[in-house]
Amino acid sequence: MIRRLALLAAIAAALGVSPAESAAQTPTELLEQGIRAYRDLEFDAAAGFLRQSLAAPTRWLPASDRSEALAYLAATEVFRGNADSAESSFRALVLHDTRYQPDRLIFPPDVTNEYDRVRLDTKVVTIEAPTRYELELGEDEFAATLYGSSFHRVRATLQRSDGQELALVYRGPIVDNIDIRWDGLDANGRYLETGSYYLAVASIETAGTPVRTVRVPLNLRANVPDTLPHPNPPADSLFLPEINPSGPGAEALAGGLLVGGALMVLPGALASGTDLGSTQYVVGGAVSVAGIIGFFTHRPGRPILSNVEANATLRRNWQQRAEQVARTNEARRADVQLIIETGAATILEHRTPPQ
Repeated sequence: MIRRLALLAAIAAALGVSPAESAAQTPTELLEQGIRAYRDLEFDAAAGFLRQSLAAPTRWLPASDRSEALAYLAATEVFRGNADSAESSFRALVLHDTRYQPDRLIFPPDVTNEYDRVRLDTKVVTIEAPTRYELELGEDEFAATLYGSSFHRVRATLQRSDGQELALVYRGPIVDNIDIRWDGLDANGRYLETGSYYLAVASIETAGTPVRTVRVPLNLRANVPDTLPHPNPPADSLFLPEINPSGPGAEALAGGLLVGGALMVLPGALASGTDLGSTQYVVGGAVSVAGIIGFFTHRPGRPILSNVEANATLRRNWQQRAEQVARTNEARRADVQLIIETGAATILEHRTPPQ
């Protein structure tokens, strides 16, 4: 706090305003004061005003004004002979806006050449994406534009909030800018469920290791149509018996043989003393044959063809319903809408050997 008041006092003394008036100025007004001081060659005062404008929360200073403040601050440090501070300000400018180009009518070659050098050495991208997008799965894609600070290789992926990669969106070089597209699916061809994710773009140095990664948060909501329940298989009670039981056939065979044998061995009782000759054997044999035929007609284990066909029809109808439900559900699952909302980008620096 004491250092800040001392700085404000020095600025106020240089420009003839009170420290209270300097402290009450908005970030935009501080930027304007710094630019005026720079043009008046009051570089110490300019540096103070510009640093004060940049110290305010980001939301208080528009992005374009922040770029101007960083550019003028870097130029001020060049003229103050602070090479390290100038390089640091230029690097902050490149990280803030890779597309920024200083006005070469305002800034002399000493300033613009230093900016070009830092911009060439600072490998980073700016991601431009819609703040909200409705993606119809299979019909369109989520698009974003990458702006590179200089030529280098990048790797863009979709990640979970814990950093796990889910899909590779782009891998290759960037010169000025490229458009990348994501179809809403992960590496296994499945859509991402509702949750928080990141579009992460890593800038790769010559050795193949990442220098820094820019991450844009994605708040994703998946709208999935309801699916139909799978039909249950037919209950066992609906199926008819397909095999003859053992009872009727055995009973027919036993009854026929018993009656036929009785007709052949009891001539007196059946004929009342009359000699029937071979007639009794013919009748007894016929009855026995009828029993045998009855056995083979209703023998145990023989399929009941009408019941077999009825049961097959029951199974076939269920299978057709199940297949129709599966096709309907597949079509519904494909009709997915992803609502994607993006947030402010952040930069992750990686510790790598000097380029």
